[in-house]
Amino acid sequence: MAHSTCKRGNGSYLSTIRLFCDTWNYYCQIYITMKSSLCWIYWIIKWSSILLVVPFSQGHHKRSWRQASHTPKVRGLNYFRNHARPIFLPTKQNVTVHLGQTAHLKCKIKYLGTKAVQWRKIPHSYPLTIGDMPFSPREEISINHRDLDEFVSQWTLVIKETKPDDTGSYECKVSASETFTYTVNLVVLDKPAYIEKTIWLQGTEFVSLSQMINLTCNATGVDRAPEHIDWFHNGHIVHQSDPKWRDRLRISMFQPEVPGRSLISQLIIDFSRLTDQGNYVCRSSEKKTTSINVHVLNAEKDNIKKRYGTSIPDERESQAAHLTSNSVLLFLSLLLAIR
Repeated sequence: MAHSTCKRGNGSYLSTIRLFCDTWNYYCQIYITMKSSLCWIYWIIKWSSILLVVPFSQGHHKRSWRQASHTPKVRGLNYFRNHARPIFLPTKQNVTVHLGQTAHLKCKIKYLGTKAVQWRKIPHSYPLTIGDMPFSPREEISINHRDLDEFVSQWTLVIKETKPDDTGSYECKVSASETFTYTVNLVVLDKPAYIEKTIWLQGTEFVSLSQMINLTCNATGVDRAPEHIDWFHNGHIVHQSDPKWRDRLRISMFQPEVPGRSLISQLIIDFSRLTDQGNYVCRSSEKKTTSINVHVLNAEKDNIKKRYGTSIPDERESQAAHLTSNSVLLFLSLLLAIR
């Protein structure tokens, strides 16, 4: 259209107009050509993206839906455990021990997740423990970790052989997007506590034949429980493997949590025999001993005595009676011989 319009001009004015129109027409053709090429490129890219991207995205959504449908609870539980705000549960925040005793500083946390727990002594910046690892140069300092349930864990700072310098405030810290802290105060008294080693024994003293003998020995140490307890019967150590006790003897040992310095051993003898009576001694690994006398009663012999209303003569009595009767017969025979 621009070219046809330019042909209507004449003269010098016409040549000028024609030059302008030719130039305009040239650029118009270039524009139309470029526009057509860009249009084709645009549609090629668009359809390529549709053919390549859409199937991949559909498959990705299908896989995500399948994973979510199979494990929605686990993903939610893990997310809650790892992203919930940690909560410190109440524990004893003022601990007092005597010189040389062991101090237990407890830190109980809910919703800890994958975050790490640190213990430090205020105002020092360096940690005493990180997670389950001790970082203190002192061998007396350690960490005790227990999972109480699915969400609650307890991190106990243990300080053995405490000294007055251990007195102070200790911080249990959890680092996340923000820092959470819990403080426990420790006081170490200058004088050691006077604790005497003790041991006591109680149980069956009188038992009928074939009945059970049950003895309990409790040994207490100064700062910790004894390592073991030994049993003796009439001066001989008691072993469960001894044929004398086979299938009749049971020895058990356990340490109660409170006060934590005691060891309890129980000796049980089933189907007692007359040979089981005598002196029983329990001895701790700290060489403290105590004893008890056990008597096994023969109930059948006692019943026979009651039934006949007299005592059953033993072997010595029967021998004496026999000698007496022989002497009487000898005396009578001598009298008859003299007459």
